[in-house]
Formats: sequence, C-alpha cells, structure tokens
Amino acid sequence: MSQETVQKINNDKDITQIGAIHNGSRSFGPVKFTYSVNTNTETATVAASMLGVSLGSSTLSLEKPQAQFGGNVSLYNVNATIAINFQEKKLYGFVDVNMMGKTIYRGNVTLLDW
Repeated sequence: MSQETVQKINNDKDITQIGAIHNGSRSFGPVKFTYSVNTNTETATVAASMLGVSLGSSTLSLEKPQAQFGGNVSLYNVNATIAINFQEKKLYGFVDVNMMGKTIYRGNVTLLDW
C-alpha cells in the first residue's frame, strides 16, 4: 500500500473504526429493522419500518439496552422489543406481526451476532 493510500485512509476514517461498525437490516414479514452497531462506543442505532412507513428509531447503549417499536399500518399491526448485549455481542429481540388478527410472524429474532 502506498503512503498516499495510507494517508487517504487516515484522512477519511480512523483505521481503528473500520472493524467496529456493523450495519445491516433484517425483515420479518412486512417489518424491517435497520441497524448500525459501533462496538468501540458501545452504541447501536435501530430503526423500524413497516411497508415503508417509519415506526421510529432509537439509540441503544449500556445505559439504555432496549427499545420498543409498535404501530399499525394498513391491515398490519406490529409490537417489537429490540435489545443489545455487548458482552454477548448480540443485537436481538422479540417481534410480533399480525394482519387482521392473524399472526404473520411471532418469535425471538437475532439481528446481529458479532
């Protein structure tokens, strides 16, 4: 790697951050969770949406390790709890999605293991 390339990496992003940030998304029926976990700062941002409609977002940390999401969109209803455990290296939760009173998805979920 040339000195110029190393300098560009150092200017763009602290090299120690490269392996510490995990981004992704998971869907369960019509519900989508998008997340960004930073293991250096021990924080995670989680956003939930259903059929493209935002159900909210939350920043999780050691002080606030879980968040609840819920709402109704069209004929669907969702209730979810998402939590993070930095010792177990896991972003996980429970999701309950119903359509007109019938269960579409209900169960424990893992969004990320690192």
